[in-house]
Amino acid sequence: VDITVEMYHRMAKERNGALVGCAFELGALASGIDDGAAEVMREFGEDLGMAYRIRDELLDLWGVASTPLLRNTGVLNKKKSLPIVYAFEEGPIAQKRALGNFFFKRVLELTDIPGVIDILDTVGAKAYAHREVERLFEAALSRLDSITLSSEGRHDLEAAARFLAFG
Repeated sequence: VDITVEMYHRMAKERNGALVGCAFELGALASGIDDGAAEVMREFGEDLGMAYRIRDELLDLWGVASTPLLRNTGVLNKKKSLPIVYAFEEGPIAQKRALGNFFFKRVLELTDIPGVIDILDTVGAKAYAHREVERLFEAALSRLDSITLSSEGRHDLEAAARFLAFG
């Protein structure tokens, strides 16, 4: 795989982070907040956009038993999700080779998915991705400390952050 965890984070920030960050920044500007605080809101949104993306990838790979959503579409399309990128970068050579055997096939099939997920579980990719969601959530909340918000406004932003990061 031709992407590192660092490159993944940059890409996620430039895609999902930029989209969510723009929404929070525009909302802040529309409310009449000063430019400095609007920039903080953009950064808050960028962190949450990245967390949302990773959470979505976790759901695609491992799903939620109570949610009858189509799963594994990212893996079947060889999407470079954070758990996959992490496994290729940080996993032991044997797991990297085994994962490579799946990803270098011309076409991945549904029967390949359990093997891919077993490798990801073995290298701790799921736990790593969960830690990243938590880290980004905490980073977003800490950004709010630098601006003046009403207690109700802070509460609403924390609720939005919790929803984006954890569903």
